[in-house]
Amino acid sequence: MDKLNPTIDALETILCLQQSFFQAIKILSNLNDETVRDFTKIAAKRSRETVSLFEALRDNDSVAELSRDGLVGPDGRLIQKIRYQPELNLLLAASFDPFVNRRLLGNAPVRKACFRRPLHVVTSLLQLAAEMEWGVCDPILYGNTLGRITRMLEKNSLRGCGGSVPLSNPNNESSFKEEVLERETSVGMNILSRSLIVLNLYFDDKLFGQYDFGDMIGQHMRQQCAVPELLIQDGVWSTRLAKPMYDTLKSLCLNRHRERGFTETILLPAFQVLQYEATTVDEKFKVEHELDPKTTPSYATNYVILNTIRLMERHVGLGIELGLYPNWYDLSTALWYRDFLLSALINVRGSIERERMQRREMDLRIKLEEEEEERKAKTQLLQQSKKKGKTKKTKKSSKLLASPSPTTSALTAESAVKTTEEDFEDRLDYTSLLLHRNLCRGLVRYIAALRQAELLCDPPASITMFTTHQKRFEKRFEAFSTLYQPPSLSYEDYVRGSDFSSVQSKDLLSSSTDCFRSGKGIVDWLLNVVVVESCDGSTIDKTDKRKDDDLYISIRREEIMALAKVCVTNSLFLHKLASAKAGQKNASTSVAVEFKAHKQYCTISIT
Repeated sequence: MDKLNPTIDALETILCLQQSFFQAIKILSNLNDETVRDFTKIAAKRSRETVSLFEALRDNDSVAELSRDGLVGPDGRLIQKIRYQPELNLLLAASFDPFVNRRLLGNAPVRKACFRRPLHVVTSLLQLAAEMEWGVCDPILYGNTLGRITRMLEKNSLRGCGGSVPLSNPNNESSFKEEVLERETSVGMNILSRSLIVLNLYFDDKLFGQYDFGDMIGQHMRQQCAVPELLIQDGVWSTRLAKPMYDTLKSLCLNRHRERGFTETILLPAFQVLQYEATTVDEKFKVEHELDPKTTPSYATNYVILNTIRLMERHVGLGIELGLYPNWYDLSTALWYRDFLLSALINVRGSIERERMQRREMDLRIKLEEEEEERKAKTQLLQQSKKKGKTKKTKKSSKLLASPSPTTSALTAESAVKTTEEDFEDRLDYTSLLLHRNLCRGLVRYIAALRQAELLCDPPASITMFTTHQKRFEKRFEAFSTLYQPPSLSYEDYVRGSDFSSVQSKDLLSSSTDCFRSGKGIVDWLLNVVVVESCDGSTIDKTDKRKDDDLYISIRREEIMALAKVCVTNSLFLHKLASAKAGQKNASTSVAVEFKAHKQYCTISIT
């Protein structure tokens, strides 16, 4: 009977974890505006219970033996050779269908099920259960602004994009167990979690069943572009933005291929129309309030352009990740275009930030003037109400009331210019954009330096047998050609922008090295402000630093370290190339472009 205990424990654990897992799915599939927060908390609790049960199952002795012996034979049927271990046969019979690969009636080809080792299966399901909490429950419970919801969905979509290193085949079970437990999660989220988040993204006429979408868009416009309250107080423009912004959030819940196609066919055409409508809204706003059209910013247009550029930049990045630019000449084109989009995005955000600071200073000045006028009015009122025969104490108290406090203005100014938590999150996002731009620019110049050194072969003539380089360029970025802002780039722009023939090789290598060195400096700053999870969260000022597990930051330490590896590796091989050019070492003849450190930024090694 003692021999059956591990098997019985495994079966009980499987039943319990199935119950908790399916309960979490059922709860998240039936939310409404009255129970959304309470039921989501229950689903998160069930998800944590499922994770703990999977961990217990992973440490079970019977599961460990099955992982060592294997489950499936060459014919696709379960192995029945464990004669002297009836408890394992019991576990197999109770847990798996021995005829899962049997032929069915019909003309469809037989689709064999993919069998993996039990530890692989348990680890994969454990990650799926944990994903239910951070991928579905956390955005519903803690996504309280549109900017934060967008960052959470973007971070979840790109989760695992950095630090992807393929594992070697294990030689023994112990090393295999250690590796599979440390195995990195796949990029993005499982289709189950993505379906649940889309299901609950907008219901009962509210975002996540909790927030008025128009109000959230208005708050996001004020936060991102310093849009005046007068422009959005009637709610007409916010209502018009609701459908495209909802589609933007929905696209972040799709897989890579579907998101890229959705952006091309739905989002970019929608934002093309929005740009023309935003121009009309800005002109009407300036006329109604008699504002100078030369000095007054185009608030609605800036907001639409900002979101348009973000879509375009993400679209190009996904293309690199999906391997649509497999060769160096294709990759150089994509990185060059992404450099342009990142520069445009940084410039737009920089100008908007300056406008925000000016508006904040102006609001502070108006507030101080109003307080000064109010203080003077109180002083005059007190002076008029003075009467003869007042005691010295009364006079003293009146004098204190009439005199301005020396710290009132300072405190008001400090509170007005103080950085909020969401301001810090925006600054962190802006800094990560600077890092991405440095990487794109450095890689473009690195490839150009390799071309000058004749270490890269010319594109084969076969790729232009039925077309031209210009047609290939236009087809790759055809989705951007209809947009008014930013203007789409032509093939001639690319030829002029990537032509470094007049630049000396030494200067080109130095320029590329400077880009990666600058990127490494940004990485150091990011590692300083995004601290490890073990730090005491109560002592961290959230307007200055964040923990790595913070829900609202746009980049985690894992990806920061992956980008640091890209910077350092390329810098080292640039130094090697510079030494070879100077004659200190023999010239190298082999170049390898790899995406092991990061899926969107390559390392170019020279051997």
